[in-house]
Amino acid sequence: MEFKGIHWRELAEQWGIRREMKEITDILNVPETIKKKIAVNGKIVIFEIDDEDELIAEKLKQYIWDHYDMESNTLDNQIKQDMKDFLRALCKHEFHNTQMFEALLNIEEDHTFLTWFTHNLENMWT
Repeated sequence: MEFKGIHWRELAEQWGIRREMKEITDILNVPETIKKKIAVNGKIVIFEIDDEDELIAEKLKQYIWDHYDMESNTLDNQIKQDMKDFLRALCKHEFHNTQMFEALLNIEEDHTFLTWFTHNLENMWT
């Protein structure tokens, strides 16, 4: 797939990440939700995400981290290539000041790259 660099959801489409429906009963299906833990003032807070964009962003981040090998400190090559191809496409648009995204492209160490990529994911759109 050639990325357009329009929106981070292009990566979700590339990797088949979408909001699923949960079957509650034979006739009732509800949209998927996901729980997320964050630290607030030194305390862990768990909340449920039901907004579609936030849910897909969280699933996308989890997908990327699931393809990172902590022992070898490497990210799956195809996942990394897709992420960098998306960033290159995003940098072609003049809508954003692309300096930060261009800097991400220059990071060679996988852990640093995916940390900064996932922390800034929701800002990757034109």
